[in-house]
Amino acid sequence: MNQQEYLSQISNNVRPPKAPKPSFFSSAIFKYGLIVVAAIIGIAIFGAVISGNKKSVKDMAVALKLHTDGTTAEIKNFQPYIKNSSLRANAASLNTVLSNFDTSLVDYITTKYSYKKGSEAKKAKTKAEKAQQTLHDELFEAKISGLLDDIFAHKMAYEISLIQAEMVAIDKASSDNNLKEILGSPYESLGNLYDLFNNYSEAK
Repeated sequence: MNQQEYLSQISNNVRPPKAPKPSFFSSAIFKYGLIVVAAIIGIAIFGAVISGNKKSVKDMAVALKLHTDGTTAEIKNFQPYIKNSSLRANAASLNTVLSNFDTSLVDYITTKYSYKKGSEAKKAKTKAEKAQQTLHDELFEAKISGLLDDIFAHKMAYEISLIQAEMVAIDKASSDNNLKEILGSPYESLGNLYDLFNNYSEAK
């Protein structure tokens, strides 16, 4: 064996084995595809969650109707027991504003969405009933404790703030000028009544 053959043999012995050809599943294209698919699935899930959490104008309007129903019911229940004549008059005014608004809102959702009393979603109805029961219990406790006037003023100011917040949310979600008009007038009246109830509470 000459020197050239000897060196060639050594070179073949120390040459690293040829790397196996990478499979498709370990390729950059496959990995990139997985990332894209995962991103698409993530966006779809996120979109579904957002859509599921976003209430329709109809749902929001029905929920507001249920809220005003519960509030007016408790005003009627406890107004006769209020001692302060000015506070009693304010309660009557609030009842009138909410009742008139409720009538207009029901007319709207009946015409627009074919709403029928009793057709509310179970979840919305249960939530409204629970809120009304809580309000009733608090006012009843205040009545038997001799603190009804103070607590009533405080609770009505709070209820007005919640109702106004619902009105604002509906106004922002809807582009219907008729609905906006229905919300506008009572919103201002409720603002004035909020001040009366809140100032009574603070004065005490």
